[in-house]
Amino acid sequence: MTKYILHGGFTGTDNELNRTFYQELVKDVKDGGNVLLVYFARKDEVAPDLFKEDKERILKYTKRDDLNLVVATQDNFTKQVKSADAIYIRGGQTEKLLSVLEKYPTFKDYIKGKTVAGSSAGAYALSTYNHSASRGRCA
Repeated sequence: MTKYILHGGFTGTDNELNRTFYQELVKDVKDGGNVLLVYFARKDEVAPDLFKEDKERILKYTKRDDLNLVVATQDNFTKQVKSADAIYIRGGQTEKLLSVLEKYPTFKDYIKGKTVAGSSAGAYALSTYNHSASRGRCA
């Protein structure tokens, strides 16, 4: 069964909700398992900084150093999703994220049976319907 974890955003704040979010993300990942970190909602050049932040949080909140954290790339995305045990889609610009994910129409087929988390725009990308203040409508 696919486990979806939807988070409203601001995952960088140190609080109980964010601690449990990261803990649940990796809860079912076996030692040495792959956690795919997706930053398609942001500019490519900030991915290294986002990776550093997420890695620190995952290590801090989960006390697990046995995970293989992988940054998603558009060139290898389908292959990376297939080999991931858990996937975290971080927020940013919703329209940018959705336009990138549209390039992978089979994405939702490959996440079956995995843990898939989305924060802010990442949660929107996993939902059937969502509201966008910038678009002024539900989509």
